[in-house]
Order: sequence, then structure tokens, then C-alpha cells
Amino acid sequence: MTRPLTYSALMLCMLCLPALILTGPAASASDLPRMMSKTGAETPSGFKVPRFVSLKYGNINGRTGPGQGHPIKWNYSRKGLPVIVVAETEMWRKIRDASGDESWMHKRTLSGQRMAITLTDVTIRAKPSQSAKGRAIASKDALLTLEKCDEAGWCAVKASSGHSGWVQRRTLWGAQSL
Repeated sequence: MTRPLTYSALMLCMLCLPALILTGPAASASDLPRMMSKTGAETPSGFKVPRFVSLKYGNINGRTGPGQGHPIKWNYSRKGLPVIVVAETEMWRKIRDASGDESWMHKRTLSGQRMAITLTDVTIRAKPSQSAKGRAIASKDALLTLEKCDEAGWCAVKASSGHSGWVQRRTLWGAQSL
């Protein structure tokens, strides 16, 4: 006798399907956590997945698959744009942008430089405190170099204008812990 699938079982099956397609029939539900997050020792680059990187150039094609023969899906034209590496091969990285769109890019087009985009207009402050003196205002969608983030939710940043200071992590995309 077969029983109907519960909602939880159905969702688990839907989550496992990509894993089965990518890895073949040997994959099981117990393989899912390992596939979704890999340590550096398990990836071709030696870096963990997922991880933040940024675009090295101002004109980069994102493709539908890992290779020049795959069609161009997106063209990115903003040097320094933060993206998340979600999968990789020896030469190619599957990235996810702030909009949630995914594509494949050659590894030479990506930089390890941590960058972040402001989600709203933010005040860059002298110290990691809401009451600290404001040094500059970064407009929504401004690109900031991410230097470090503390446990209290503040990130040290530097703007292209040269202004540096602290902003709250929740006001940035690209500063999350993965």
C-alpha cells in the first residue's frame, strides 16, 4: 500500500532532485547538506562554497552553463559587484547576484575582494555606533569595499570617494555570513 506524500516529504524530494541530477543516482537525502555547503578541501579552488566574491571587470558575461559554448544569460557591467559563488568546476564558477539570478562565469573574471552594495541610503559613521558622528552618506546601490564586520552587526567599509567608516550590516548586500 502506498501513502500520499506529506508536504515535508514532498519539499525534501524537490530539494533533493537537483542533487540527484548533478551527482547521479548515488546521491541521497543525507548527501544534501554536504552538497549545499562544501569546505575548501572539497572544491577545485580550495575555497569554501558558498562564498562572496566580486566582479573583476566592468563587462562580464554570465552563461547558462560552465563553458564558452553555453549561451550568454546575463551581461554584468559593474566592476566590483558582489556575487555569491554557489558551485564551481576547475575553470568556472556558478554565481548568484543580489537579485537571485544565477549564471556561470570563468574564474579569471572574479576577484576575492569583498564588496557590498547599500540597500538604502546609509550614513557612514566614525565608529560602530548609531550615535557616532556621520562622515558621509552612501546612496542606495552604492558599491563599498568591505573591510570587516564585527559581532555586533557593524561593518567597516570604504567608499570610492575615499570616505571610510562603519555601517550596519543589515543595510548591505554582500556582507552576510555564509
